[in-house]
Amino acid sequence: MKKLIISGLFVFCLFGCDEDELMSDNPTDDNTDEPIEGTEFEAYEEEVFEDLTLTDFEEINTPYEEELSALSGARVLNNIDKLAEMITQLFDATLIEAYEDEARGLSVYVIKVLFADGTAVNVTVVQDIFEILSIEAIVGSEISDEVSTDGFISLSDAIEAAKAQVDGDIVRWEISIEENNTLEYELHVVSADGTRYEVELNGTDGEVLAIKVFEAEDAVLFEEEAAEEIPEVTSDISDAVANFITGNVIFADTETDAAGTEYWNVLLQTSSEALVSLKINSATLELTEAEGTVGPFDYEMNFLENGVSFSDQLATVEGQMSVEVTSWTYTYIQNTEFSYWALSFYAEDEADNITTVVIHAASGEWVESSTTPSEDFVEHLATFISGEIGYAYRYDNDGNPFWEIQILTASGEAFKLLVFETTYELLSADPLDNDGDGIITLDQELSFGGSAALTSTEAITKAEEELADVDAEAYDWTYHHNVEVDNESYRIVTISLSDPNFGFYVVWIDVDTGDIVKTES
Repeated sequence: MKKLIISGLFVFCLFGCDEDELMSDNPTDDNTDEPIEGTEFEAYEEEVFEDLTLTDFEEINTPYEEELSALSGARVLNNIDKLAEMITQLFDATLIEAYEDEARGLSVYVIKVLFADGTAVNVTVVQDIFEILSIEAIVGSEISDEVSTDGFISLSDAIEAAKAQVDGDIVRWEISIEENNTLEYELHVVSADGTRYEVELNGTDGEVLAIKVFEAEDAVLFEEEAAEEIPEVTSDISDAVANFITGNVIFADTETDAAGTEYWNVLLQTSSEALVSLKINSATLELTEAEGTVGPFDYEMNFLENGVSFSDQLATVEGQMSVEVTSWTYTYIQNTEFSYWALSFYAEDEADNITTVVIHAASGEWVESSTTPSEDFVEHLATFISGEIGYAYRYDNDGNPFWEIQILTASGEAFKLLVFETTYELLSADPLDNDGDGIITLDQELSFGGSAALTSTEAITKAEEELADVDAEAYDWTYHHNVEVDNESYRIVTISLSDPNFGFYVVWIDVDTGDIVKTES
């Protein structure tokens, strides 16, 4: 599935500050000269922790550990796009950016997302074990999203506990693994007089571990950083966006490429709360990229003068392909043969198959349409034979869908497989004449799956041994999952052979037992 990734759109500094801190007197309650009763404060100092090992995580309960395991099917995934999709699903958030990094001596993925309340969040996930190391956020206009996970106090409880210590506005919060491999909340609270505090809480029971105070200069730096991270949306940007789509611009940023061309990267929310990202040339006001992954897609967009209608093309794709579009992109495609503005629609069904339709945004011509099997389906194909998919066609046989797949092996051989979508059962298989010379190479081994007692190469050997007296050699084979012989049903592989005298034979072998069912000549 296509993801909403706005490269360079927002650069959030969410990992603590590097300024030198000085000791401070205890803060005062509101505008009085009296310290907040019963509270002890420390001067803020940046904390540095020892590196972690993967073994450490065996003893650590991490946030959303069970939820991530369930979403991933209890598998460790190394696909950053799949992880980003899961994180956005977990928090009902919008993906901004995803990249690889290092933290605490470990290789991690950092997934930057945007909550519906405008909070910008970094989720850091350890690559090899797929567990969250930290969740860090700069708060938007309000805090309306609930962050809650089994085994830890919720974000709302942490906020309540922090405000019980320091009255003020929460401007930043973090959940992370810290000293002694314990999970802590750290919340920045700005009081009425502008003083910034950090309240540290035990993530398990909410116990207050420390309250730290920043020098005024440090607080100003934090505020300046936040202002840079969430820049003001100018009227020029809003007016340019209005040429293409109607909605509320949530965030906008300026980017300059290597050639010196300046672009506006924009995130817009429609009246029905759909999200659309746009990239606009600030000089020409041309729309150079657009993307939508959060629907409903009930809006209209203008891409090119006299170009296609977004809503019309969406309706046509969903009608002709019998799908519900889950994301779309608009971009310029250029290669040695042609170039054009492409409007691409993507649809993911219940089986995780992805349908793609690419449309010429000026003429409305369908450039490409295809359906790609799900990741799980592709992984299961490898249990039959290893290789790349040459083509894939999906068919529906009275509600029992199956795929026709061409597999290209590393050695250049090709196979055609028919496979049930829901059960992954192999319906039929044939080697193909891939180079058109009329000769099929048979030394690539294919498994028939299930309880098969032999592979394709073993079946060929058995057939040639059966006809050794005539010196017959195999030149082709085919497999079917349900063949009736003498009123009995078998999973049969038929081996075609010929002898030096141009005699031709077919040996039928039951793949589940390895027995020869019959021989024809």
